[in-house]
Amino acid sequence: MATRSSEYVSVLLKAPAKPKATVSLQIGGKTATDVAYAGAAPYAVAGALQVNVKIPDGAGSGPVPVKLMIGGQASAGGVTISLR
Repeated sequence: MATRSSEYVSVLLKAPAKPKATVSLQIGGKTATDVAYAGAAPYAVAGALQVNVKIPDGAGSGPVPVKLMIGGQASAGGVTISLR
């Protein structure tokens, strides 16, 4: 589902459900500063991490890259979200 800046989005990933380090997310190369939740994904399989973030202004439009960072360690590339 496409969304736009200033809206919140939930991202589900395979990662520790209870990260012990700081969680951040980049969308379109911009760091999402409003992380509303980062933890276990309710009703999902064990090992799923849910991150709810506000899409940062200037993240772009169309398919834009998404990068998860936990304690300075970045996720692999190739993941996108479609923005309008």
